[in-house]
Amino acid sequence: MLAMPTRNRIKELLAIRGWSIYELADRTKMSYPQLYRLVRAEQIPKGTNYGTLQKVSKALEVPIDDLETKEE
Repeated sequence: MLAMPTRNRIKELLAIRGWSIYELADRTKMSYPQLYRLVRAEQIPKGTNYGTLQKVSKALEVPIDDLETKEE
């Protein structure tokens, strides 16, 4: 399951690039509703897995580790 900071990091990377969730969906070849739940929903969707994060990190051109905010 994803931690809340991961969602925030994805939002941040989308904002930096000026992309919408639709743009991310197009680049990942994933559905808009699936990515909307990942990025905007109040709860992290069940079934979010490493493969999903790989697609998102590849589209955002960042290492997958960059999607995970480390707690201090």
